[in-house]
Amino acid sequence: MAGHSYAVTDGTTTFSLTSTNSMVVSPGYTPAATSGDGTVTETFPLWLYGASVSALQTAIAALQQLLNTAKLRNLGVGPPLFLTVQLSGDASAWRSRILDARLDLGQTSLQGIGQAAMEAALYIERVPYFEGAEVELNLSANGQAAATGGRTIYNDPANGNWVQIAASELAGNLPAPIRLQLTNTIGSAQNYLRVLMSVNAYSDPANLVHYLQGEARLSGGTPTADGTCSGGSKLAFTAVGSPVFAWTLPAADMQRTKGARARLLARFAYSVGDLYCQPQIRDAAGSSVLWKGDELNIGPAGGAGTGGFYQDLGVIPLPPGGYGASWDVCTLALVFRGTAVVELDVLQLSMLDSFRNLDIAATSVANNAAIVHDGIAEITYVLSSGAWTPLATAFGGPLMLWPNMLQRIHIVHNLSASAPITNTWSVRAYHRPRRSTV
Repeated sequence: MAGHSYAVTDGTTTFSLTSTNSMVVSPGYTPAATSGDGTVTETFPLWLYGASVSALQTAIAALQQLLNTAKLRNLGVGPPLFLTVQLSGDASAWRSRILDARLDLGQTSLQGIGQAAMEAALYIERVPYFEGAEVELNLSANGQAAATGGRTIYNDPANGNWVQIAASELAGNLPAPIRLQLTNTIGSAQNYLRVLMSVNAYSDPANLVHYLQGEARLSGGTPTADGTCSGGSKLAFTAVGSPVFAWTLPAADMQRTKGARARLLARFAYSVGDLYCQPQIRDAAGSSVLWKGDELNIGPAGGAGTGGFYQDLGVIPLPPGGYGASWDVCTLALVFRGTAVVELDVLQLSMLDSFRNLDIAATSVANNAAIVHDGIAEITYVLSSGAWTPLATAFGGPLMLWPNMLQRIHIVHNLSASAPITNTWSVRAYHRPRRSTV
């Protein structure tokens, strides 16, 4: 164990558990290896000594005061507390958040205090993993090679609304959250209403075709040219008579998704009147329904309004047969009902290896300011001139990436009254690799 370093820190105050603070971790302590679930309770046997009795008492009081940080954090007060471990030969320390802690003096402590030396035990409850140093990830995007410093994406699934992370970028052996920074690069302030982010790690992200153009339906409706729409066209129709439109889901893509689930997002270029929609998965001919979701109210009565908007049509199985690598062609069908005049632009299949929905209450974000989703610290805010402004609501867990896997993050957003496909973000991502033990 010689040469290993242990400490407790809140990011500002650090208390070493080695001889620099007159304490030594007894031989035999090894951080537990876990599956990444639940919490871990561990005991640090300590040998305490000091130059004098008062010096020893001062060190003990300082450690006990720092341990109180964990209890305060559980009440939402102050910074988190971490155990840090740096093994001899490691370039940097790894940290694990402490949830609760207690320092117990030994039964013979009063007998030894006169010699400024005693036994003690530090008990901690911590999260079941260690995190390494934070690094910025090299991201690639549509037509842009991997680099740090920001990659440009568009609010259009067909024109590169994703960033890709190479497998070699992601160390560790456990999934880990990221800090994702989305900088407004449009040239003017934007009133963002909603940001929808998803991760595809397990469905062949480099090759899966994650969008379907509205006008690519098999039949029905009227394809209409529109330069404000993805692919330059849209599908126009009325909901009277409960029309059904279907799109081919190729066998190659069904063999990539392998029965996984995706959140179906639809950009409606225009919608006036009541509109209801039910997604279905059907067989290759489109005649037999294999699965159907809930019917959703997505017209003005449901709060959609008019103008280009991304709507969440719910979660669908791709295909609905469970895990398998040999699935054949299926079709995606949308069954509409109502009185609306509708223009459907594009559909996105957002794979759910991780998903995050930011509802922002039409927050104005200045040009060159950023929306930051920090899954590491579990906070989301607008970053402008170094100041943080909290966002209204975030749904879903932190955006997670998987170690040693190529994956993509797909992002779309709505403004307060539209969802322009030409809107851009500059995207940066930061990561702390996670291990089950150091």
